[in-house]
Amino acid sequence: MFKYQRQFEDFLGQALRPNSKGQTYTFCPFHDDRRQSLSINVASGLWKCHAGCGQGNINILKNRMRRHIRRYL
Repeated sequence: MFKYQRQFEDFLGQALRPNSKGQTYTFCPFHDDRRQSLSINVASGLWKCHAGCGQGNINILKNRMRRHIRRYL
């Protein structure tokens, strides 16, 4: 288990399968994905959406998700 793996898994609500360097891909929660465009490094705690939604650390992801959810409430 990598340093930030549990935090990302708990926040995203899914198990992640990182490679030996901690890199994994999943679907971006900010747009309708056909392919997994969200790359997460659970060793460093950094993420990036390759479709252009953003990038940063886990705290930026959490804050952005909160704002995203509030828009739809």
